[in-house]
Amino acid sequence: WCFSNCTTLESITIGEGLTSIGLAFDYCYALKELNYNAINCEDRSSSSGAFLGAGRDSSGLTIKIGANVEKIPAYIFCPDAADESYLTNVKNIIFEENSKCQSIGNSAFRGLSGLKELAIPDSVTSIGENAFRDCTGLTSMTLPFIGANKIATGYKSVFGYIFGCLASSSNGGINQYDSYYYYIPASLRSVTITGGEIPA
Repeated sequence: WCFSNCTTLESITIGEGLTSIGLAFDYCYALKELNYNAINCEDRSSSSGAFLGAGRDSSGLTIKIGANVEKIPAYIFCPDAADESYLTNVKNIIFEENSKCQSIGNSAFRGLSGLKELAIPDSVTSIGENAFRDCTGLTSMTLPFIGANKIATGYKSVFGYIFGCLASSSNGGINQYDSYYYYIPASLRSVTITGGEIPA
């Protein structure tokens, strides 16, 4: 909680050496820019991210992922969906050129409903389940592959995997594999795949 409730804070830079982060920046409502440079920060075990409510009272938060970042930790930017006041007002996620990012953790960007466009660099080799779940405003995505990784099989091999799924149609979703229903955003209009093969 070391910077929580700093309601006038507009810019934060996370250094490359950071290895763990808690609820350090909750309720930084005025935040406009987050420069995230932690090379290999550990996954969060909680479904509440480290930036609850960030940018809520600003024109929108831009997250810049540094070129040396190797891993986006699980749940790092995920808001607490149980309380709308915690939603993070993220408008842009930008990976710097020559990105070394290799993995995006489970639910890392979950619930960022204000995000419209996203380009994942070709350096990424794995994307966790629910990584973009409830990103309901997405209209355009660029990805290096389909599914969890280039060699994924079964329910992890389809496009909808990164948006999460249920083995039932009771809560909606799009049927892409066997009896699995995926939460692909209805707003999505353009998807570009830059590498690998698109499986049958």
